Amino acid sequence: MVVQRRLVPFWALFAAFLLFAAAENTFGVRDNLHFSLESRNTNTDGSVPIYKDPNAPIEDRVNDLLPRMTLEEKVSQLIQGDLNGWMDLTDPLDDTLVFNETGLEEMMRLKGGSIWAGYLTPYEKLVFAINVGQHYLMENTTLGIPALFQSEGLHGFTDNGTIFPSPIGLAASFDTDLVSQVASVASDEAEGLGITHMFAPVLDLSRELRWGRVEENFGEDPFLTGEMGHAFVSGMQNGRRRNTSETAIARVAATYQVRAGTVSMDSIDGAVKGILRAKFALGLFENPYPYEDYLSSIRTPKSKEILHTADTESIVLLENRGSTLPLSTNLSAIALIGPQVDRVTFGDYVFLNASKKGITPLAGFKQHLANVSSATKINFAQGCELWSNDESGIQDAVEAARNSDVAVVMVGTWSLDQTNLWAPGTNATTGEHVDLSDLRLVGAQLALVQAVKEAGKPTVVVFVSGKPVAEPWIQAHVDAVVQQFYPGEMGGLAIAEVIFGAVNPSGKLPVSFPRSVGTTPAFYNYLKGSRPLDPGFVLDDGTLEFGHQYVLDSPIPLWSFGHGLSYTTFNYTDLTLSTSTIKQSEDFNVSVTVHNTGSVAGKEVVQVYITDLVSSTVTPNQELVGFQKVEIPAGESKTVMIPVLSSQLAVWGVQNKWVVEPGVFAVKVGTSDVVFAQTNLTVT
Repeated sequence: MVVQRRLVPFWALFAAFLLFAAAENTFGVRDNLHFSLESRNTNTDGSVPIYKDPNAPIEDRVNDLLPRMTLEEKVSQLIQGDLNGWMDLTDPLDDTLVFNETGLEEMMRLKGGSIWAGYLTPYEKLVFAINVGQHYLMENTTLGIPALFQSEGLHGFTDNGTIFPSPIGLAASFDTDLVSQVASVASDEAEGLGITHMFAPVLDLSRELRWGRVEENFGEDPFLTGEMGHAFVSGMQNGRRRNTSETAIARVAATYQVRAGTVSMDSIDGAVKGILRAKFALGLFENPYPYEDYLSSIRTPKSKEILHTADTESIVLLENRGSTLPLSTNLSAIALIGPQVDRVTFGDYVFLNASKKGITPLAGFKQHLANVSSATKINFAQGCELWSNDESGIQDAVEAARNSDVAVVMVGTWSLDQTNLWAPGTNATTGEHVDLSDLRLVGAQLALVQAVKEAGKPTVVVFVSGKPVAEPWIQAHVDAVVQQFYPGEMGGLAIAEVIFGAVNPSGKLPVSFPRSVGTTPAFYNYLKGSRPLDPGFVLDDGTLEFGHQYVLDSPIPLWSFGHGLSYTTFNYTDLTLSTSTIKQSEDFNVSVTVHNTGSVAGKEVVQVYITDLVSSTVTPNQELVGFQKVEIPAGESKTVMIPVLSSQLAVWGVQNKWVVEPGVFAVKVGTSDVVFAQTNLTVT
């Protein structure tokens, strides 16, 4: 994986180095400047080089340093190195503090700009390794350019840091402030250890649901993805590393890209400038070292509080027939059934044995019932394995359901940690390099759900998954359905709190759920006219009702983007625009009053969608242009104002450029498949 992230192909840069070196005996360093080739880290007049002045503007420091660098030094900034160049990291438990000096020198000579350090290793060893590397660069190289030390932080710092819900789950919260806090915790935990660059977030769109890495993204919508990505990067970078100057403007760099193309000196210089800017902005030239008190920022009470909030707010209530949920804590017995009950299922990009840090749903239900002094008995039966067609355990599950007041069946997909995910002989259904041809439940899981439902007790299905599960039978027949995208460490407790109503679910789907893999793509913002509706059906008794789109199925998703129920009810009134007519470059605001008409407090995600009614080129049938999550006490209301930029109305026109065209736009609040209120906007 590390090799795939190299910024520019090494062979091309090395060839360029040989070419330039042969042509110039200065090895790429300009002559006739204010420093000598013999002492490039000083000025000939004895003054301090600008690049060493912590108070000088960053751009001045970059422009002072770049001419002092040889081509070899520039190329070294562009090639990703690896901590294993001077450390033995084969055993994740080994804490031996020794290093290979020859390996260190060679790694820093050839690949000293950025060092991959995303290993599971004891903190003391990681800190030792980074200190060795940074001290060598600062004290034993001519120019003293520190390195970026890199790790993963997709949903928490991967070297034994706090594990949060996978990004698809964070997106389900529709809470940018929360996502920013999550990223800040990951940054806090990594920063003290000397990590200065995190490979996160991932901003691909989850529109091809067979793809293994759906869990790593923020969903199918570009606006939601952009807002979540911005929040994540802001949380990760905001602040300043310790003992740095006022010119430092960040503490950990999120993933960035440098320009690559023809390997000319100008393109190399441009790429190197970008890296140097990042290092100056991080204050690394003043303090690139780990902090002595690095443990003080890892797994703090504050981070646990944020984790708990993230785990609860990422849960989505999909169906709730007859107000089956929330369950009463006065039940005599509850059946917990399924292969996801007594296991911790995290998404990919977690460390080896990470599941030991989490709470299983079984333990979470026990903990919650104890917390509320409930005498409700738990009848647990696994029923089947995630990965097997063996149905021999289903009868035990049916008996557990019959002996209980209600059955909660937990099924879904699974991934593995970054060690086991790549190990021969292991299995998973989501994660990097794990792609599917089918979106149904694997093995005996559907048969388990059907048998439990047949037992005659109210049945709640919880999908624990990294992507949508396409099981229309479950949507049509069970009493309630809950979606828990791969959770964080407190996911087992969070799902119990939601099921019993201690937490009112507030998540919304960041991705639509198709009826089958054959009805994909299912994303909500399809182009007008591209999804005709003339569905057919296969009824429970086998009767065939034929249609055309599709012959025996429907393109309408089981649950669409933005969908998510609550234990309370909301009503929308007084939809207004700051102006009903705008010019092409004029922004506007959408205001609406949201009433909590139920009996409990709840959080609602107010979503604003736009449709360009007539345009010069084909446009999506609707597009999300704004959202805001608000908490409203029972019986009260709040007026929400959401700004919309005129640029969000632009289309890619016939002149091959973005343009806001005059015309009428429909503005609605609701979800992608339900309209709560609607009005029109005119652009002149």
